[in-house]
Parts: sequence; structure tokens; C-alpha cells
Amino acid sequence: MDILVGRVFLGKKLFNMKLKKITEETKNLCKSLKERNVNCILGYNKKDKYADIYLPESKIFIEIDNLLHCISPKQIILNFKGTNLSDKNSFYTIRIPNLVLEEHIEEISKAILEVIKMKKL
Repeated sequence: MDILVGRVFLGKKLFNMKLKKITEETKNLCKSLKERNVNCILGYNKKDKYADIYLPESKIFIEIDNLLHCISPKQIILNFKGTNLSDKNSFYTIRIPNLVLEEHIEEISKAILEVIKMKKL
């Protein structure tokens, strides 16, 4: 599945976002969460925010990152800005490297479910 992200403002700078491909890891995590009765939206895209997975009841965005998000200083700074934008609106962002997700999807799904339960307290 491909998602057209559109244009995004971060501060005063306009970024043209490209077509984003939803990875198998992202689809598998969403499926695993749904199997645990978590309401999740795959490829959330609204106004100035895109997320690989969105958990609306918990106000949590999940970003599945490729290696570039860990080794590119420019990408790391962009991630900070996107996360800060979410924080200002009382949303939480969980960033998961896809290389970790490939090997630990069950543990990650369980941990996310526990976080959701803890946020409700």
C-alpha cells in the first residue's frame, strides 16, 4: 500500500513529502495489535501529520523507521521536529527501527499494549 503524504510545515519551512510505502513490518505490527483488540489505523494521514500507525484512543503515533532514521543527522533532526509537533498536541510518538521489529514483533506488540493500559490509569 502506498500513501501520498502531501505537504508538511515544520516551523516555517514547507516540506514536500513523497509517496510513502507501507512496509510489511508495519502491516504486521498493525495486524498484531488488532489481534490484541487495539484499534489502530494504518497509514494515518491528516493535515500536518503522517504516521505509519495511529492508535486514536491512546493518542499514540507509531513510526517504523528504516536505517536512515538512525544514521543520518539530517533525518534525526527532522524526526525531532516531527515528534515535537506531536508532543505540543498531547500525542506520543513511538519510533521503532524496522530491523528491530522484524525480530521482536510479539514483544513489541505486548509492550505497546501494556503502555496503552498504563496510559488509561
